[in-house]
Amino acid sequence: MVRARGNLTYRLRRLPNYLERSTVANFLVNSVDGLGPPENILIFSLASNLVPWERPPTKTATLMFKKTPERFDNDQTEWTVSVPEQGQSLIFDTHFLEFTPLSDCDRDIHEFE
Repeated sequence: MVRARGNLTYRLRRLPNYLERSTVANFLVNSVDGLGPPENILIFSLASNLVPWERPPTKTATLMFKKTPERFDNDQTEWTVSVPEQGQSLIFDTHFLEFTPLSDCDRDIHEFE
């Protein structure tokens, strides 16, 4: 059974490392055309990328849209969106292949998760 596009959860990779969960929606609206207002974007998680050698370091988010943006209203499962100000592209997907971090752990408290 095909899932309705309006109910899809997206993984978003390569977000700038300085972002906080509360600032992701505004960053996306200001960086990517056609996503609607910040209120259209629901951010569920934000965590540091698990690739320690990645430069610059980035973050990964999970999110949903209240109204699916036109660029994602198709049968693809991955989209690459150029963000010239960032110097690289953002990668949205709905396939969630590979591990997806959901939160950062305090390294002083946790040795393993």
